[in-house]
Order: sequence, then C-alpha cells, then structure tokens
Amino acid sequence: MRLRANTGVLSVKEAGEVKKQAGSGLTPAEKTKLQNEAKELQEKAKKLEAEAREKKNDKAAAERLRDEARKAQQRAGALNRAAAVLDASAVYPTTGNVFGFARVTSPLGSQTSDRFRFLGSAAAIAVADKEDPRERLVTWLRQPDNPFSPGRS
Repeated sequence: MRLRANTGVLSVKEAGEVKKQAGSGLTPAEKTKLQNEAKELQEKAKKLEAEAREKKNDKAAAERLRDEARKAQQRAGALNRAAAVLDASAVYPTTGNVFGFARVTSPLGSQTSDRFRFLGSAAAIAVADKEDPRERLVTWLRQPDNPFSPGRS
C-alpha cells in the first residue's frame, strides 16, 4: 500500500483536509500533554517577568530573570507549533503518484520523468496503486548485479 505523510509539504488547507480524512497525527493524550507543557512554560515566564519587575535595584538579576522568561516563552511557542504540525501530520493511504515525477532543469535543458524508473535504467516499471514502490526499490537495491548496490565496490 502506498502511504503519504504530511511532512510540511502540504498547504494549511490541504493539511486540514488530510486531518479530516485520516485523523490527527497525535493521540488526544499526546496533544493534551504538549498543550499542558506549553501552558506551564507560559505561566513560568509570567512569574519570572513579575520577579524581574520586583528586582528594580538589581538590574543584572532582573535581566537574568527576563532572559529566562524569554527562553520559557520561546519553548512554549515551539511546543505549540510542534503540536500543531504533529496534529496535521497523519500518515494515510493514497493512490497514484501524489508527489509527481522527477523533474530537473539545468543550463543544458530540462528533463521530466513521467514513469517510475530505477536509477540508470531507461525502462519504466509498472507499480500498481495498491503496491508500495519502496518495496520494489529495496528489492532492486539488493540485487547482486545492481551497480548502485551498497555491497559493490
């Protein structure tokens, strides 16, 4: 079976559609845990900012507290962004070649492949929609006569 994962290549709208069809990439418990960690960091940042305001006479200590508060806010933001990305990062079955085929453009011209092919081969291979092309690739890589096989020198 072919699988597709949203690894940041989908638009927000496309990712939303994937999420509707495939579900979240996070379990509810995982999502809640990330959100709670972010909230705790935001609360810590607020407390540190309040402490920094109280340290009017010790500018160095106040600046250290503000710096720590900024770092906590940044970590909280990173956790919220990670939760959002992971939430829309489900892996789901697909048919066809969802990413399109290889294209290359250079000063010498452009080339496009509209079929599955192995490196160095002009012959196309047929891959059924229910088949994962990666399995074919691994089999090909392991062939003793493959010039690109890792075991050859």
